[in-house]
Amino acid sequence: MRQVSIAIGLLWLLVGALWLFSRDDIGAVSTDEPLVVYCAAGVAPEVAAVAMEYEARFHQPIRLELGGSGTLLTRLRVRGEGDLFVAGDVSYIRRAQEAGVVREALTIAQMQPVLAVAAGNPLGIRSLRDLARDDVKYTLASPEAAAIGRCFRDRALTLGLWDGLKANAHTFKPTVEDVANDVALGVVDAGVVWTPVARRNAKLSLVPIVGFGASAQTVAVGVLEATARSAQSLQFARFLSGTNTGLPSFKAVGYSVSGGDEFVESPAVLLFCGAMLRVGVDETIRAFEKREGVRVERVYNGCGILVAQMVAGARPDAYITCDRSFMAQVQELFGEERELTSNGIVIAVKRGNPHGVRELSDLGLADLKIGLGHPTQSALGALTDRLIASLPARAEILENRELESATGDLLVSQMRAGHLDAVVVYRSNVLSHAGNAAELDVIPIQMEAALAHQTYATARSSSQPLIVERLLAEIASAESREPFESLGFNFLGGTR
Repeated sequence: MRQVSIAIGLLWLLVGALWLFSRDDIGAVSTDEPLVVYCAAGVAPEVAAVAMEYEARFHQPIRLELGGSGTLLTRLRVRGEGDLFVAGDVSYIRRAQEAGVVREALTIAQMQPVLAVAAGNPLGIRSLRDLARDDVKYTLASPEAAAIGRCFRDRALTLGLWDGLKANAHTFKPTVEDVANDVALGVVDAGVVWTPVARRNAKLSLVPIVGFGASAQTVAVGVLEATARSAQSLQFARFLSGTNTGLPSFKAVGYSVSGGDEFVESPAVLLFCGAMLRVGVDETIRAFEKREGVRVERVYNGCGILVAQMVAGARPDAYITCDRSFMAQVQELFGEERELTSNGIVIAVKRGNPHGVRELSDLGLADLKIGLGHPTQSALGALTDRLIASLPARAEILENRELESATGDLLVSQMRAGHLDAVVVYRSNVLSHAGNAAELDVIPIQMEAALAHQTYATARSSSQPLIVERLLAEIASAESREPFESLGFNFLGGTR
């Protein structure tokens, strides 16, 4: 028991050290300014221990500001400064995101509320019913200040117990650690705390709360919008939640952990993306790389070629399709598929339409030189082939075929160069180049099937699924709408 108490004391010394090392009047351990982390008191020992490992490895000081999750949320909203927010419950991170003060969020671990009682449980407290006994005095955490208080109140309200428990509580404390300390010091006989908080204190025993099985809360870290060092902040967030760095420290003291990315110092992810989407996603990807300190290796090509590479063994971390029919061919490699955009297939002709092309069948007119997408190398070609297949003029159209390409951009450039009279491409292929408007006319194809649906998904084999999901979320965010819509896409933004 004495060894456990010493270990707990050392953990709290680490918390204090992280604060002291960054004070101006003491002197910093690094010439760099510390990352300021608003940290829920209940998880502070584990966060402090991981932060010390991070500091030793990267020579970047960390300063923890402790408090209840609710108190910290109010504080960081008022101050408008800092780098990260570690909350005892992910709901506080979501509220911070809704308030516009947190951007990225990474989950860390789960913990369960329990009753903390004096070591050995001398009063024989077995359930919440025992808190109503005359010989039992208990304290609770404030629902307004601490995640444990809010979690307990919400579940107790569901069970119809809250009014009585609230009325008879001895005191309400601002943090879960204050509750645990009151029980450990004998000020009260019981208190509601998180499982890891009770386990790390040798003076406490824990009693499971019957009926609270579904009340596990998720500890999460959010990167503040106010941070001036997003890449450094995100690196620490990834270190804290890494399967090979921070998570083992949480698991060792009773947290439940699952998922997460393997931490690597300079992560890189591989994105396979249909060539038609390049102009819509490239700027967003560059901004993501800069903010996250992550390298995104992009392979743009016709979806037929990309799928063939995956069938042959290539394993990207994510795939954005030119049309969902290509995701279906490799669906076993990916998780949930979502729609990003849709894009109409059109006919592009020279300005003034000198050959009088009005509809798809007219591409079979005599002496036309036309360009089509390659039917096996690209979604454009496959969809065009299906459109043409039902037309009486199919043979004549294919006879006029001068060029097949895996990308619509090449077809457009060849027509502008004077080698073709008409091409079947995506609307975005025409609108993606400013000079096209002066030289080309666009003829819509009035057929229901003349619409491609672009989808995306994360690979099941990715070692960095959370980074990939954040990247795809950025691409599907409202901020990406304008670039896509300016190119003629219909923006769907991640719908299922």
